[in-house]
Amino acid sequence: MSIKKYLYFASCPKELEPLLAKEAESLNLSEVKISKGGVAFKSTELDALKFLFTTRFAGRVYLHIDGYA
Repeated sequence: MSIKKYLYFASCPKELEPLLAKEAESLNLSEVKISKGGVAFKSTELDALKFLFTTRFAGRVYLHIDGYA
């Protein structure tokens, strides 16, 4: 049985993106990519919650929804 991973985006203040990426990598989140205003990553729901509760730099963490009904 495989555990499903979702795409998330964590926003942060300007110039803190590299620090936020280091935080995400320290929690072993996969496919961490720095972009303007934050960091995108893939993780399970549980790991995303752990990141949300421990991050010092992210203002918000968004779940990417691929389309809508």
